[in-house]
Amino acid sequence: KRDVLVDALSTYANVRTIERNNGTTAVMIGSMSLVDGVDYLRIETKAVPRDGSTATIAVWENTNFEIDFSGGELQALEQTRDKTIPEMQKNLDVLASTIVTQLNAIHAAGVGATGTTGVNFFDPFQTTAGTMALNIEIENDVNLIASSLSGEPGDTRNAQAISELRYQRVLQSGTSTINEFYGSMVGTLGIRTQEAETLKDNYSLLVTQLENARQAVQGVSIDEEVTNMIKYQRAYEAAARVITFMDTALETVISGMGVTR
Repeated sequence: KRDVLVDALSTYANVRTIERNNGTTAVMIGSMSLVDGVDYLRIETKAVPRDGSTATIAVWENTNFEIDFSGGELQALEQTRDKTIPEMQKNLDVLASTIVTQLNAIHAAGVGATGTTGVNFFDPFQTTAGTMALNIEIENDVNLIASSLSGEPGDTRNAQAISELRYQRVLQSGTSTINEFYGSMVGTLGIRTQEAETLKDNYSLLVTQLENARQAVQGVSIDEEVTNMIKYQRAYEAAARVITFMDTALETVISGMGVTR
């Protein structure tokens, strides 16, 4: 039962065990003893400021020592929260900010249906992926959308310029287009997902091999036990036959020589 619990715990964090002389087991996370005999350390969470926001970390109870899980589901969740997601969010914010700034510059140079000009298409103060929004003026009056450069009917050159913005090299110091930048983001995410799936399959195979090796040492093989049972049964039958033969031989000797018991 204890081994089952240790196995379950090891899926969450990288743990190691130390067998004591009195039969108890110490369970370690890093250099700290989570459990050692009847003694134990509790784990609690604490909110700390990190990169302009608040993050929840795991610490040993009544301390400020952050726990280094160094493996398992908890480390994977921490890496996803603290590295993978912020990196993707940062790239999305760069993309959003570029779209807002570049599109507003083109749109402001155009003329709306009522002859207005200099109007931003997006709210210039909301430049992140989570906050970017349409300019409230355009929301209230779509005639302010500047699809023309001259204001003449049928002139859609500004709308075409906005449409072609996706092909302009306006990202990464003028080396990447919006389409290329977004495609790179999606491609990177796909590659990381594929790598994670491959690693998962490889480690699953490794776990299976280790489990088989462990079972070979401490497990019970039904085939082996049945074989042993048959072997012991045949040995018992052979011993019984020897005793029976000896009894019969003695009976013959005694009866044939006329010796009474």
